[in-house]
Amino acid sequence: MSGVLDAHIHLWDLSRRSYDWITAPVLKRTFALDEYLRATTGTTSVILVQALHDPAETADLLATAHEHRSTVHGVIGSLGGDDAAAGRLAALAAGPGGDLLVGIRVSAASLSRPLLLLAESAGLTVDVLASPADVPGIVAKARRHPEVTVVLDHLGGLVIGGMEWRAELTTLATVGAANVSYKFSGLATRGPGGRTPDRELVAETTATLLTAVGAGRLLFGSDWPVALLGAGDPFAMARTALADAGADAGEVAQVMDTTARSIYRAARSRLEGTMR
Repeated sequence: MSGVLDAHIHLWDLSRRSYDWITAPVLKRTFALDEYLRATTGTTSVILVQALHDPAETADLLATAHEHRSTVHGVIGSLGGDDAAAGRLAALAAGPGGDLLVGIRVSAASLSRPLLLLAESAGLTVDVLASPADVPGIVAKARRHPEVTVVLDHLGGLVIGGMEWRAELTTLATVGAANVSYKFSGLATRGPGGRTPDRELVAETTATLLTAVGAGRLLFGSDWPVALLGAGDPFAMARTALADAGADAGEVAQVMDTTARSIYRAARSRLEGTMR
């Protein structure tokens, strides 16, 4: 596997802080970058993504990124709430690895105008945790800030094969904006109940989005180690889904590497410009 930028991995150290959302036994331990690198092959670089709404965790991720610059392309972190977010951003940018902060991550409910304005001024992307019902509102906000790239994590929360999934997929495919991208991530657990979805349904989802938004707005992420909850290899699943959807070699390279590299590299360059 060559030319892969894994745009969505998590690291956590349970000796440093607790993660209330982690309840599955397989995830209730520390996960470090070295383990990820041993467990995967062919990944060119990675983006570390916050797993806790805590700027202190983001500072730790940036420090890890600073120590592993040959591997870590960037960090998508948390600024906490709107109150004093600009000050937190300045503190993170000034610390170790601060130049590797490429985006911030929020829930759909927290996607506010002040946050979008802050992201715009700093040149950061905004990753959003959402459900399909949230997507029209997110897109409407994104259209008012065309200079900010908004990324819908895990295909906008689509549950592939769920009760309303085809209607939800249609929503994802029809309400997009040019500055909204779709993270082709978490595939191993995107089925009902967090199970691995059927191959043919993943292929249908992939083909629909490729036709609707193109490979230039789809980007791969493994969602490691959460992917361990599923039965599939997220790298193989993504490549198989793209092949089943009729993607050519250029489109596969775009989704697996180039889209994320373009989106997050641009953000990093603009952030560096604001810090000089």
